[in-house]
Amino acid sequence: MNELIQQAREMCEIASDGPWENGCGYVKDQKGVMICNLMSTRGDFGEENNNADFIVASRILVPQLCDALEAAQKEIAGLQKQIDTITGGYDYYANRSQQFENAAKEWAAENKRLTSRAEKAEAERDTYKAALEALHINMDLFKPEGE
Repeated sequence: MNELIQQAREMCEIASDGPWENGCGYVKDQKGVMICNLMSTRGDFGEENNNADFIVASRILVPQLCDALEAAQKEIAGLQKQIDTITGGYDYYANRSQQFENAAKEWAAENKRLTSRAEKAEAERDTYKAALEALHINMDLFKPEGE
């Protein structure tokens, strides 16, 4: 695209200065010098006049279109930077979200492990408690009377 803009600008640079005028079938520059003659032997003055209007307009429009295209390219580049920034931010937060999800899974697994360990400790405690109660009952059997 930039080559096309450069080519159009180079062609404008070497052409006669504008603006041009339609001289009824020929194109003239601002000094009145004929740039091109569109008169033909066909005698179709309407088409020749339309072609002259097109050539006259192109002397102004081509540089304006090049400017507009360059401005659009700059705007697109700026928008792409914004998209990249937003996408980069999204990637950061998506990564952080994945890290939090992984941490939550690790915590859930650790919670499950600790809960299982606590349940085993409670069962072991209950076993020891029952054994102590049985021992206490058995000790009561061997106490001398009156104590």
